[in-house]
Amino acid sequence: MRWKYIKWAIFSIVAVLILIPSYNYFGSIDWDKKHSNRIAELPVFQEADDTGEFRLQIGELEFLIRVAGMQNEGPAVVLLHGFPESSIMWTDVLKEAAKEGYRVIAFDQRGYSPGARPKGAEHYHITELTNDVIAVANQLGFEAFHLVGHDWGAVVSWNVAMQHPKRLNSLTALAIPHTGVFFDAVRNHPEQQQRSGYMKTFQKPFLVEYKFIANEQEFFKIMMGDNPKD
Repeated sequence: MRWKYIKWAIFSIVAVLILIPSYNYFGSIDWDKKHSNRIAELPVFQEADDTGEFRLQIGELEFLIRVAGMQNEGPAVVLLHGFPESSIMWTDVLKEAAKEGYRVIAFDQRGYSPGARPKGAEHYHITELTNDVIAVANQLGFEAFHLVGHDWGAVVSWNVAMQHPKRLNSLTALAIPHTGVFFDAVRNHPEQQQRSGYMKTFQKPFLVEYKFIANEQEFFKIMMGDNPKD
């Protein structure tokens, strides 16, 4: 009889350990796909458009783009967001740059735009991300442009500069030094290895998705500095 109660106790504990995380995870998923549906309702970018949010088709992928001052006659500017941000981080920059006469675009990069999420890690190599920048610039008629990248967007920016130097009028890399220096530090310096350790962690399947989505995206809010406990 005692063993029977022990088995029920073990079963109850295991069930709780499974059910609570499952509830937190599945309860936080956007089952209605509000974000994807909102993007799907945006108009496709046209040459006559000036400012706003649009969809831009590049081959089989479709990117969310934010543009400002596209009818200006000034230089072109491309803005690349970092992780775990999106192009919305550039909202104020878009407005101010357009006021100064620039033609400006920020787009949700591969993996962030709902229509640009191919399956398989091989589709997210730095070469693919670099090609996206050039393809977007080509689609918008930017023969040469100023490129600004933050965080992971800066990594992409450095690679664009190395692979397509003649396309850039200038490069502004925020938060990330030249990738040769940065990745040397990641490989050889313990402090940087520790600081960049999250990169390997975020490549683990399921665990990362759970941490980001579970409990009403609490982990994501903490990462972005929106922590009510602070």
